[in-house]
Amino acid sequence: MSDRISVHGRTVCITGSSSGMGRAIAEHLGALGATVYLMGRNAEPMEESKARIEAAGGKADLATFDVTDTAALQAWIQRAADETGRLDVMINNAGFGDFGTSFLGGDPDIWKGMLDVNVLALAVGDRARLDVAAVATPGELRAAHAAARREAKGATNHDWALDLLHKARSSASSPARGAG
Repeated sequence: MSDRISVHGRTVCITGSSSGMGRAIAEHLGALGATVYLMGRNAEPMEESKARIEAAGGKADLATFDVTDTAALQAWIQRAADETGRLDVMINNAGFGDFGTSFLGGDPDIWKGMLDVNVLALAVGDRARLDVAAVATPGELRAAHAAARREAKGATNHDWALDLLHKARSSASSPARGAG
């Protein structure tokens, strides 16, 4: 039995989609027919991605806000589900790190920002996703995770991107039970 699922007609929310891996995944899934909700802090590249997605026949919407704004994040996810009648995939891609500084030279305010973006926003996004969509079966989760890995590999050629998706498997994707 194949674990390949189609993303055509599915709704995908992606935080941190104004650059890098999030942007590449958004454009790739949109080109495959997903309705993609892009979210980031920089509107211009997301407008470009939206145009590419729509030129390829997909649908896209974008929102510009800071992912640490929990009320905005929750409302955005709810809006995606309300507008499409479903939410199949939530990719919590927003994140940052302080990689150029040693621990002893690190700034606790930057660490707090990292925790707010990399941990709290991810948890808020996951919780909001679960609030709007039925919980998937374990088989659906495995199939969706495998599909997300394949789609990410198609969008990027970086092994680190696949490793990151693998580590974030519980937040990366899960189709809603009974959806499509």
